[in-house]
Amino acid sequence: MYPSLIYYNQPVSRQPELNIFQWQFIQLHEWHVEFPIRPFWRIYWNKTPGARIISGSRTFELIPENIILIPPFTPYQVELDNPVNHFFIHFMPGQNIPKLIRKVTVLSCPQLLLKIIESIKTENLEFCIFALVCSIIADCPQADGDDGEGIIDKRIQKVLKMMDSLPRNLCSNAKLASAANMAISSFQHLFQKELGIAPQKYLNNIQMEQARLLLSSTDLPISEIAEQLGFANRYHFSTVFSNCNLAVSPAAYRKKFRKQ
Repeated sequence: MYPSLIYYNQPVSRQPELNIFQWQFIQLHEWHVEFPIRPFWRIYWNKTPGARIISGSRTFELIPENIILIPPFTPYQVELDNPVNHFFIHFMPGQNIPKLIRKVTVLSCPQLLLKIIESIKTENLEFCIFALVCSIIADCPQADGDDGEGIIDKRIQKVLKMMDSLPRNLCSNAKLASAANMAISSFQHLFQKELGIAPQKYLNNIQMEQARLLLSSTDLPISEIAEQLGFANRYHFSTVFSNCNLAVSPAAYRKKFRKQ
């Protein structure tokens, strides 16, 4: 007598949707995160001790044994005691990924991360980064009830996402206010109230953070960095950079890092 066959009609599982905006393994000689309220998740790991993250009343030491996971729209500060080799990923989970708990979380460093650092030039590196983020999400506690997205007004959250993904020529106060469906003056007032800073100053801060990273870790021409960030020309970019970096020009900033 043959055993009966049982068929399970199970739905095909969907692949996780992840937007990985940026990742890098760099040496930090100084660490600037003047205004860290951003619309994406961050993963931080340091190869050696010497840096920490401060969020509210809590301090999180960056040590090789742990990674730090920071949710979107989370205010925090950073401190750096000495140069460190620093690994980071900026990402946003898609709709089919469970809601993650929205607080700074410490997790054990995955072995996959260490393998990635050891073989940073492998051909399947992008796949490894994707797998790494998936494994970290799987270890992260899920949100119970309210996921905390209401901390910042939804209209400002939408605008922050625009400012983080679009060049500056598409981020005038008029365009941002229109996206938020608000009058310009009302939008500026709400933005200042929610973040404690004017919209264009916030835009300068986040763009100069990106500029410092590109200047210190790539050989891109300064004119190309300016174009990538949406500046009309190199001279306008240099003026904004100098105003945000104690009168240090982009060229002088890059020269400083080339000597270190």
